Amino acid sequence: MKAHWTSRAKRLIVDQSYEIVELVELAYREGTAAHVVEKGLFQKLLEMGYQALRYLFALHGACDEGERVELSDGAVVKRLPQPHARAYQSVFGAYELERYVYGSREGQKLESIPLDVRLQLPESKFSSLLQDWDQSLAVETPYTEVNAILQRILGLSVSVQSLERTNRSLGQSVESYWDNQVEVEPAQGAQLVVGTADGKGVVMRKSAEEKAVDEPNDQDTYKPACMESKPPKSHSGKQKMAILGAAYSIEPNPRTPEEVLESLFRTPDGKRPEQTAKPRPKPLCKHLRASLQRDEADTLQAAREEICHWLADEYRQRNPCGTHPQILIMDGEEKLWEMGDGRWEMGDGRWEMGDGRWEMGDGRWEMGDGRWEMGDGRWEKSYNAMALSLKFWTCSMPAPTSGRRFKPCIRSK
Repeated sequence: MKAHWTSRAKRLIVDQSYEIVELVELAYREGTAAHVVEKGLFQKLLEMGYQALRYLFALHGACDEGERVELSDGAVVKRLPQPHARAYQSVFGAYELERYVYGSREGQKLESIPLDVRLQLPESKFSSLLQDWDQSLAVETPYTEVNAILQRILGLSVSVQSLERTNRSLGQSVESYWDNQVEVEPAQGAQLVVGTADGKGVVMRKSAEEKAVDEPNDQDTYKPACMESKPPKSHSGKQKMAILGAAYSIEPNPRTPEEVLESLFRTPDGKRPEQTAKPRPKPLCKHLRASLQRDEADTLQAAREEICHWLADEYRQRNPCGTHPQILIMDGEEKLWEMGDGRWEMGDGRWEMGDGRWEMGDGRWEMGDGRWEMGDGRWEKSYNAMALSLKFWTCSMPAPTSGRRFKPCIRSK
């Protein structure tokens, strides 16, 4: 039986290869458009891929390893009387695999499935390649659209529920993924080590009941006489807060107060002055990490702690000797600043935030190794009928040494 199936599958693959050659030659004789030929070739290659993978399964057969097998722990289990079937969905199509399994008896846990082990099949029916592709799409695209894309390109359908289950299953590997990441390269020369953390709202998909409630009726679809009377748009779905962290190394970019103000108020299409036209340094080895973890009280404390510990580890790897300036940029969220009683243990040094904090808008402050003495000076500049008053306190950034404490004291009002 096995020889029959392998021979038949092999013959089909050979026949399909000839069909591809004939398709190209026919297109040449008839002057068929390239995009039509391309589509036909792609479909033929999918069919050939299906048969080639089927040929692989036929070669392995049901993977009968005898009446009994010995496990890695020395235990011996017997082969169950009948082969067990499992579904396997590849990018080429669906298969049903018949294979022998080993255990104590029917209905109990299966101790060994040789074919699954030999082919490294995932627990899910979806192939590892298909999971990789659909989850890559799901990162940026709603699940329903992912299914539509797969249907159009590969001619297969993956339900929203299956995509969600795959996402949850792969999410269980996040911790091991981070634990096995290659250590970052330590900062070099005069580079600064920068970390940042902030909250980010993530839109959650609405349930069918919520969508039905939000469906507009005839009274809701009128067009207002003027934009001022138009009701505000509602959110596309519920939002769940995540904590997002980033860490990178960067070369210093010293600027004068005038250059800082010029960058804050420059229009998007405005040109930079000649004296500030030098290229800005770019972040090096930038890492991003987000957490949606919640504690038993459904607060963000678990997510804050996860990102806090991750940032501390990033600082230790980037600045192992404590010889590089370390910068932490966050907004005014009290909970983030209160983490660990206002203290972050990073490398050999420790930062005590105390009452000092940076509250920043769209601008970014970058300081070299020098000291800025702003005193109580005040700059005022009007932009688009809005006035922004900045009051600067003293900010010191001495070259840090092991055990030195750095207190940022910049505030914007």
